[in-house]
Amino acid sequence: MNDKLKSLSRQQSALAEFGEMANSAYALDKVLNTAAIMASETLGVSHVKVLEWRPEAEDLLVRAGVGWSEGVVGNAAIGADLESPAGFALKSGQPTVSNDLAKEERFRIPKLLTDHGVKSAANAIIRSGEQAFGVFEADSRTLRSFSEADIRFLQGAANLLGLAIDRHRLSEANAELVQHKEVLLREIQHRVKNNAQTLISLMNLQLTRSQFGETHTALRSLMTRVQALSMLESHLYLDPDIERIDLAIYVMELLGKLVSFHSDSVEQIRLDTNLTQVHVTPSQAEALGLVTNEFVMNSFKHAFSQSGGTLRVELSHDDKTAIFTIADDGPGFEQGVGEEGLGLRLMTAFVKQIGAELELIGDSGTRLTITWPLK
Repeated sequence: MNDKLKSLSRQQSALAEFGEMANSAYALDKVLNTAAIMASETLGVSHVKVLEWRPEAEDLLVRAGVGWSEGVVGNAAIGADLESPAGFALKSGQPTVSNDLAKEERFRIPKLLTDHGVKSAANAIIRSGEQAFGVFEADSRTLRSFSEADIRFLQGAANLLGLAIDRHRLSEANAELVQHKEVLLREIQHRVKNNAQTLISLMNLQLTRSQFGETHTALRSLMTRVQALSMLESHLYLDPDIERIDLAIYVMELLGKLVSFHSDSVEQIRLDTNLTQVHVTPSQAEALGLVTNEFVMNSFKHAFSQSGGTLRVELSHDDKTAIFTIADDGPGFEQGVGEEGLGLRLMTAFVKQIGAELELIGDSGTRLTITWPLK
């Protein structure tokens, strides 16, 4: 295996491992700092920082990081304009790469970077919902030519951070309840995950032996379905009433798992989420989780296979009806073409099981809408 393949494999493994950690019940600051350490070790750079955009101050706070002098993390800030590579990325809406900051003409170099001897920098935007949370940046004290694979790695990590931030915000309202049930939850999760994890491990082992062909594809699909069901079991004890599950939190965590699993194909994927709290029964959550899994798998396979794109997920309700929509901005499909595939048959079957209605539209991307009555 040549150096490029080894580097790519190391980056994919790091993202997968971090994705598992980021979607567990850890404090947000721990997740952010772990991301910085992971990126520093994987890219071999001395400094990494997570910058949080503060619109009221028009600056970027060093929320987490590695390699910086004492007192920088949590206190230092740089301008959210053309004063820095991160500010330039935030304004342009695109990742920024500068292999030689001394020759940079697009933006100024902040004192924070010069004081630490940074000579090269690359970053990616962290998005939370429809807004930017901030910037994830890798800084090198030696001249460094960041590759396209390096940028994809940073964007993949930034995507996972965005999911972790969304999950943190959704779960804040339930923080006190989770604390009371923490010990019991760990025990329950340990027991209910044992069999599923064993099955996943066996399938993963088989995946390494079946690198190509229909067997490999089928195993990957089956693994994500088992993971979706295993995650549901963990959620049965997160709500005050174990017969009702917060669908928004469950879907957000499931999306994080799927993005992590498909990280080897993530290229500039934007996740747009707008989820309101809707409580459903375990059987409804199971069906909707499996539908989400099938749709995301198909989006990564067909919609995002070339140059990336946007995955939009919405959950809303009125007094009588809940509406769940998941859509991508890929090429879509012609009505009547490909509607008999296994993925659609499974989604239709899952939706019928819970007495919901399904609408699938294939123009201007693929959009799936599920509606069901609230009880």
